[in-house]
Amino acid sequence: MTYEEQSWGIALGIVLVGMAVCWALARINFLPHLSGPQNRYKTIDGLRGLAAFAVVANHAPFALGNAGMPVTQFGVMGHVYGNMGSLGVQIFFCITGFLFFDRAIQKRGQIDWADFYGARIRRLAPLYLFVAAIVAALSIRIAGASLDWTVPKTGLDLASIFAFGFLGSPAKIGAFDTTPLNTVIWTLAYEWRFYFFFPFLAYLVTGRVRASIALAIALGFMVLDFATSDSVMWPYFLTGLAGAYLHNRDLRMPAWLGGLLLAVSLVLAIYLPLPLYGWERYGIVTAGFLAAVMGRPAFVAVPALRYLGEISYSVYLLHLPVLFVVSRLLMKVYPNGVSYGVYLAQLAVGVALVAVVSAFTYRFIEHPFLAKRLRRSAPDAGPGTRRPDAAGQERTA
Repeated sequence: MTYEEQSWGIALGIVLVGMAVCWALARINFLPHLSGPQNRYKTIDGLRGLAAFAVVANHAPFALGNAGMPVTQFGVMGHVYGNMGSLGVQIFFCITGFLFFDRAIQKRGQIDWADFYGARIRRLAPLYLFVAAIVAALSIRIAGASLDWTVPKTGLDLASIFAFGFLGSPAKIGAFDTTPLNTVIWTLAYEWRFYFFFPFLAYLVTGRVRASIALAIALGFMVLDFATSDSVMWPYFLTGLAGAYLHNRDLRMPAWLGGLLLAVSLVLAIYLPLPLYGWERYGIVTAGFLAAVMGRPAFVAVPALRYLGEISYSVYLLHLPVLFVVSRLLMKVYPNGVSYGVYLAQLAVGVALVAVVSAFTYRFIEHPFLAKRLRRSAPDAGPGTRRPDAAGQERTA
């Protein structure tokens, strides 16, 4: 088997393991609210699930190595995994833009901003602080005697773990680098910056003249981002805006065509060795996302992917700590290295545990806060309205 085939096989296997676990969870109705009457964006839910496990596929092959065991003989370096990770992040940003701008268009910019920011905190903070506490505890435990509590930087590094990426990531706790546990949190700072600017953006997009001004400003910032940055992020939120506009104008394409264009864009984004955040990737991802919005292909709305989408925030934050712990435990059994078969088995078990643990944290940490929000919103929701907290269900990454 060539390296290319190996990479594709492992990446696809990771996604399929996650889908299999979520299929089983759906069979036992582990998340009962998903089996009741709903008015959700099923295609967006499925895309979110794909994005979550694309990020997992980026990190899982390296879990043993990040935990301290050399696995270079398995050839786990290459562009396929990195492409999947960046693709997942880019889809998440598109989804965030879509859901929020869809909400602004539906409400014509009339949004209760105090309620909006309260909902953001309730949506993101409980699970993030829970995972941050786990990361901090593991870091302190592993750092051991190398941790000097008399040095002010120690406190700052520990505080950065709880700061949603605004104080930088990863941190160095004593001699331990937290990269294997929380390297993903850098994207959350982009999400929060988008939230801070969203009231201004919502005002601009809800009037014809203002929308023209907003388009000019957006295009200007897009050009500036591509010209001055090696990591282009903000245009993906604008792709979400375009998707929301197309959706609200009910501009459609045949489902088969939307599915074909989405599938082709996913394959190209994963296969081509392009700059991870360059304009070429942006064009490919944008084409695929807009095709999904307009075509609503059925293959991304299957229950397993929608389950993955529902638990995607937990998957995003927890997959690194779960995989790290599994790898460290395996190293106690195989201190001198593992065979390729054991390596693959560790991947399968670790990824399955990520899905199971994420389902539990969603049900018992995330969903209780979301349910409170939905109960408060219910009196305002008349027949035929969307789920009251549709925008609150988006995945942050």
